[in-house]
Amino acid sequence: MSLHDITVKSGASSWTPTGGSDVNFTDAPVTVTGMVQVANYANATYREREYITFFGKEPSANNGIFGKAVRKATVYVPRDYDEVYVKNLLRIEAQIHPAMTDLDKALLLDTGAQLLLSAAREYYLKGTTA
Repeated sequence: MSLHDITVKSGASSWTPTGGSDVNFTDAPVTVTGMVQVANYANATYREREYITFFGKEPSANNGIFGKAVRKATVYVPRDYDEVYVKNLLRIEAQIHPAMTDLDKALLLDTGAQLLLSAAREYYLKGTTA
């Protein structure tokens, strides 16, 4: 799947999303180095249009010590609450050392994804730690 054309499921809730309806995000007319932005143009109201921003930075060496690669995705869901527009967002970030294996990278990403779908989901929904 390309970052420039993404389809996610709205109304689906499972590890492998089924049901719900497709929401398509396509390239937004924004040019920023190291960043890709896609938007849901099905929502004609630009103030309430959902969009996703992807940002990446490659690791660099400083005196022989490598920094970590950075990958960020931010999902913006603007909404009108009594004529006050608020940008609700979810930010996902991974900082990975270049020596990490692909298997370990996949395990780290899978663990992060499970946090959003597991009992920790209640923490994000209600702020409760019980």
